[in-house]
Amino acid sequence: MNYDNLLEIATKRRSVRKFTTQKVSREDIEKIIKVGIQSPSGFNSQPWEFVVIDDENYKNEVTQYLIDGIGEGKTSKGFVDAPVYILLYGDPRVRERGPVSVKDNDNWWNFTFSSTLASAFMSMQLAATSLGLASMWVSAFRNPKVEMKTKELLGIPEYFEIFEMMAVGYTDMNISPKNVKDLSQVIHYNKADNY
Repeated sequence: MNYDNLLEIATKRRSVRKFTTQKVSREDIEKIIKVGIQSPSGFNSQPWEFVVIDDENYKNEVTQYLIDGIGEGKTSKGFVDAPVYILLYGDPRVRERGPVSVKDNDNWWNFTFSSTLASAFMSMQLAATSLGLASMWVSAFRNPKVEMKTKELLGIPEYFEIFEMMAVGYTDMNISPKNVKDLSQVIHYNKADNY
């Protein structure tokens, strides 16, 4: 692996909203999660847990919760055809193992917990891309009803916090390059003075 390979994977990664019916192997799902758990985590807390949803009945239930929670017509529902959902959630009880400066400060703890889970989630997105898979970042679990119903359905204990869900599959879409800002617009050396 070298920088050029990594840049190519990062450049190809997109939230895809059209999936084919081709199944994703459990071996590939486990490879995606294996990369996720290598991510940095605040004070090495490793709070992550994953539910892989590939049974149609469970997928349909979770899909309906998400659509009801988001509201009809308010977001792309391209994720519904993905053959697999990976739900990432975290165990906030790891807070007690953290340094006093983190565990006694709600703002610092919440930032540490969220950024830890986001790090794993982004690593999983890159892993999926490296395997030739498409993915979509699906957000709606900040809605308490969606989170509660999903936990109930999947047997996730109440104290866990759902972070996000990743829809994974193959796509036949032609993925065009992302339009990003030029480095000269976003890099500031030593002082932020060239806006």
